[in-house]
Amino acid sequence: MQALRRHLLPFRDAALLSLTLIAAGAGRAADFSAWSHRQTLDLNHSGLVKLALPAETLDRARPDLADLRMVDGQGGEIPYAVLRPTAAAPSVVKPRSFRPELSEGATVLIVETGTDHALVAVTLVTSARAFVKPVEVALSADGSTWETVAHGVPVYRQSSAAQLTVALPRRPAAWVKLTLDDRRSAPVAFSGASLLVGQDRPAPTVEVPVRVRERIELARETVLTLDAGAAHLPLTAVSLLVPDRYFRRSVKLLVRDWQDGEVVERTLATGEIARFAIDESLGLQTERLSIPLAGVPLPSREWLLQIDNGDSPPLGAIEVRAERRPIHVVLSGPATTVYIGNPAATVPRYDLASLSGSMADLPVINLSPSEPASSTVEPGLSLFGPIGVNPVYRKPQPLAQILVDGAPLEARPWSGEKSIIVETTGIQRLEIDREVLAGARADLGDLRLSRQGRQVPYVIERSSRERELPLVVMVDNDPDRPRVGRWKVAIPKDLPITRLTLTSRQPLFQRFLQVMDTPADPRVSSRNRLLAAASWTRTPESVDRAFTLALGSPPQGEALLLEVDNGDNAPLVIDAAKAWYPAVHLLFRAEDTSPLTLHFGDRRLSAPHYDVSLVAAELLAAEASIARISETPGEPSDATVTSRSRALSKGFLFWGALGVVVVVLLVVISRLVPKPPSPGA
Repeated sequence: MQALRRHLLPFRDAALLSLTLIAAGAGRAADFSAWSHRQTLDLNHSGLVKLALPAETLDRARPDLADLRMVDGQGGEIPYAVLRPTAAAPSVVKPRSFRPELSEGATVLIVETGTDHALVAVTLVTSARAFVKPVEVALSADGSTWETVAHGVPVYRQSSAAQLTVALPRRPAAWVKLTLDDRRSAPVAFSGASLLVGQDRPAPTVEVPVRVRERIELARETVLTLDAGAAHLPLTAVSLLVPDRYFRRSVKLLVRDWQDGEVVERTLATGEIARFAIDESLGLQTERLSIPLAGVPLPSREWLLQIDNGDSPPLGAIEVRAERRPIHVVLSGPATTVYIGNPAATVPRYDLASLSGSMADLPVINLSPSEPASSTVEPGLSLFGPIGVNPVYRKPQPLAQILVDGAPLEARPWSGEKSIIVETTGIQRLEIDREVLAGARADLGDLRLSRQGRQVPYVIERSSRERELPLVVMVDNDPDRPRVGRWKVAIPKDLPITRLTLTSRQPLFQRFLQVMDTPADPRVSSRNRLLAAASWTRTPESVDRAFTLALGSPPQGEALLLEVDNGDNAPLVIDAAKAWYPAVHLLFRAEDTSPLTLHFGDRRLSAPHYDVSLVAAELLAAEASIARISETPGEPSDATVTSRSRALSKGFLFWGALGVVVVVLLVVISRLVPKPPSPGA
């Protein structure tokens, strides 16, 4: 193989030379005023080179890199080719032979591979239901001389989990020997095996530092908001560092995406993280802390990790790591500038790009020998300078108007208004408080943001995150039903509550609980509406945690009724209750820090349709600042002031009009009443 490669080197060099001649034909100075950002590139090397694009460049560029432009010192455009390394999926093959042997205190499995491909893993086949075995793994080229490559690898099958696959060191071998230790348990019969084969070297990956921006503990769930530092990164895996000794959790990765006119959360991957003992006497344990991903560029730098805790306590402090595929460009230097950030740019059609397949094996060049080696830094990244605003950038005026200015705000009978504080310019994320959620329509179509009489376009972001609201539980027993415990819980009217959590100090009970909604309008219906029903069981061995009930639909009244049949048992005591409602955000852009107003509460207003949805991807990829609703301690909120002022104004109008009517009636009556005769008549 090496001789063949040496034989092909001259042909490769000739091909590279021809490609260099193609790339050397840089075009004349181009106009880059439509590109919002530029980055310096200190590439003085002449000839064809392969560079890795930094994460900062991927963040500012479009996901498809259609707006990426390389420029030389004279302002001429340099042709380039984009290379995206991918990993070929391993394939499953049947070995040539499989031979089990019993020896003293061990079972030996001899596998003749019958393939010259790199061995990725071997999977054993057995019908045994419950066993744990430590395995020693060895490879051989001739079946007689063995090289041990792994010790104490656990192979097991238990009631809730199984591990029958043993990883191999990704290299060819004619024979594989697996020695299972039988000294502590009876031998297990294995009937066969399959091999996973693939490339002799995996596709390259780069470590991505991930910051945990926020951790929220919900009932039975932990939600981590993660920041990868850049958007458009083709992630291949996410790994967790968990301090807990033993655990098992279902996890879900989500990313914000634009769908059906709203920002929603799209599931990227689901999986399980676990660490548990297989056999403590043997010191065997296993763990799965990584979640594989497809390597598709993510639209946002921020994503969510949901951990289902069930009835277990939350995990300890969690650190997150990620890996991504590198993205390379092949070009002929020298080059001085990289331009990025043009949403209207089309994919350039260079001759060099059509020959990218022959350049996959080019090494990534490192022109900075002093650059330290690191798993998070690829060679040559120091050639790229910081990203800055393009000084000749001409912002498209229509786009600016779409993002900032909407139509004039129509005068409407709003039920409430809120003052919004913006502290920095740029993309903003505003969380709607529960007063607005309760006062607005269910679809939030009556929300309007305004500044100086004009609407500010926005998009709605709905997430799986929730906010809690402590509730006051009042005993409301019915004397005619002594076996039934009953409580009344006041809630904000029309708040979209999704679930209810209850706590009780009693250590032992089992009750069937119902949650009902009081009528929103007793004149229309006097019947309570069933929202949820479930059995609540507590034993001394169970974890003392809150009991959660998911509501079938949001309540419409101002109180919830809880009912439980105590039977012949002592009455159940409910100590506390919490309601959970969705966290909803508005995404918009602010060009200055002047305050805005959020209007809501007009049920007859149709939902807005803003052109900002055309640039929703730009909103998602940007790092948003936090706008907030103004709340002055000790003073009523703007919504309350607005509603009170409207109520007072309506009262003044009513009594004023009534007074005018009374005066007019008195005048008319005084004229109709006959005057008394004068004394001299």
